[in-house]
Amino acid sequence: MQQYLPLGASQTSGSLSSHTAHAIKSVLLVSLVLVICVPCSGMQDATAPQVSPSIVINPQVGPSTTSAVVTGSGFDPYADCFDVNSSASSGAVRAECQSKRPSDWPQRAHDANHSGYNPDEHTLGPNNVGQLQMRWKVNWVTSNSYVVANNMLYALQRVPWDGLLLAAYSASASAAPVWTVEMDPCSGGDGTSLTVSDGLLYAGCGVRWLLIDPLTGAILNERGGDYPCTITSGGNWYCNGWQFVTGPWGLYEINQLEECWNGGGCGPTGYAAIDSGVAVWNFTGWEGTFSGLLALNSTTGELLWDHIFWNNFPASDPVAVGGRVYDVVGGQLYAFSDDGFLFWQLPFPAMGEPVISGDVGFVGCAAAAVHSKDLCAFSTSTGEILWIASGGGMPVAAANGVIYANGAYDTGTGRRLAKVSGIPANAMLFAYDGERQSITVYGLPR
Repeated sequence: MQQYLPLGASQTSGSLSSHTAHAIKSVLLVSLVLVICVPCSGMQDATAPQVSPSIVINPQVGPSTTSAVVTGSGFDPYADCFDVNSSASSGAVRAECQSKRPSDWPQRAHDANHSGYNPDEHTLGPNNVGQLQMRWKVNWVTSNSYVVANNMLYALQRVPWDGLLLAAYSASASAAPVWTVEMDPCSGGDGTSLTVSDGLLYAGCGVRWLLIDPLTGAILNERGGDYPCTITSGGNWYCNGWQFVTGPWGLYEINQLEECWNGGGCGPTGYAAIDSGVAVWNFTGWEGTFSGLLALNSTTGELLWDHIFWNNFPASDPVAVGGRVYDVVGGQLYAFSDDGFLFWQLPFPAMGEPVISGDVGFVGCAAAAVHSKDLCAFSTSTGEILWIASGGGMPVAAANGVIYANGAYDTGTGRRLAKVSGIPANAMLFAYDGERQSITVYGLPR
């Protein structure tokens, strides 16, 4: 790629666009320093040939009005962060960059960890979330399991006279579907599991799965299987069965556990969370006296550990992030290590599924009063309460310094920023209303 850059200006890799030249001496020797930061794109394919990023500027010497050709190669298409400094007698000129990766929301709770955190959303933040305006709205949405990818909103709808439909909408346009796919018959009701991964849209409904081209709606394949499933990059499926769970290894019978064998049998509940080679599920005993947390090796299916909660039952699905597993059971939030050690337990009653954003987590809590619905921020390492937002409710998602719950709150202080809440993706907010069965899309002023 080639762009023209005035000598003495600074540039980033995301888009080598022109900058206005700084007034400097008539003759300038430009020295370029390339500083590679933590990759914005995550892990790279170890089998792919590694090419060192490089840029060339020509000419390197000339008057301040000279335009130079800058050529770059070897960069991640979503721009690993780097700075280009131009040294001059007037001082160094420095450029910052951010990831240009699309800030999609490709599956339930954003990722296979179920963190609820979107690390790629850099537009919506504390300074502008209060400016969001309604763009459009779609009705007859039967499930909170909707996803955003390819600048599209994918949602399940039960439209009168049309039956159960999977519909795709242009996220930035209007409430007219780009395409629809009939999901009837749907064994298991209207519950659905949607995931966009590796260029495919996986739509699971009961024991029926459709593999769909996310851009056209063309059904590429159909298969039977268990439900619900967490699907990871590379096509690995982690699913629930009657008294077993499945993964790349095949089937693991939960009744192998001593408590299940002696207690009348067990069955998995909800979605699996995957992190650092560990897959975790909640399960319940059929006689109603206990529940548990099951951790398997995500590649081999080997049992790593399990934990029994006597006379308590899961209120949400587990979340597995950064070598820790979080689970709300019996109204309490527990944090385990990935080898099963109990780190801490939140001091207040907890509600809903936690959202984890680095060193800080968020969960609904009853802190102000016995039956209050507050929002608690906690340290993921110690469980220490960092702040409490009275009436903040259960968290939905977090991104770029904002935690969305019963409104939008500053992640650092708990200050309420706006009334709106939802899933942040691609500089928009997608808010599901279960009572009205609708999704409202918000965007910044145009």
